[in-house]
Amino acid sequence: MLRARVFKCHRPAVLRLGWVFGAIPLLWAAAHAETDPMNAPLQVVQFGEQDTLRGVVGNYLKDPDLWPVVLALNNIASPADLTPGTELRLPVRQVFAADAALLASLTAIQKANAEGARIFAPDEIGNALENRDAAVRQREIGEWRQVVSYAGVARDFAKEALDISI
Repeated sequence: MLRARVFKCHRPAVLRLGWVFGAIPLLWAAAHAETDPMNAPLQVVQFGEQDTLRGVVGNYLKDPDLWPVVLALNNIASPADLTPGTELRLPVRQVFAADAALLASLTAIQKANAEGARIFAPDEIGNALENRDAAVRQREIGEWRQVVSYAGVARDFAKEALDISI
């Protein structure tokens, strides 16, 4: 016959709650690291015999023109250095987050301009455009966190321009 032992905890409930509340920041940090796309692991893809660098990059990152960024990220000097079986690390989630931030900033800028931001809030919409352009430049060199940051600032300036315009 199987017997189970029941252990009773004689510690005060306050100590148990202290442990629980002490663990919350650690749990939050772990969850945040998993949900922040900038901290996501890079996706590893094996380069195949029939693959082209632009094809692989276009397939996974939805922009074949990011191939120089992929080469730099993988410390590969030239596409000619790629051989079948080479493992490529691709910033899939990082690129998607950066592109989503760029789209949000563009949408906000277009909405503000549709309401007359160029006339009623030229400084704000100008700042929005400058920051979005900076975000695009950062994307070209693979600085994903900077893309998201500049695009966020652009979106905020565009929202401010919209508020002034309506």
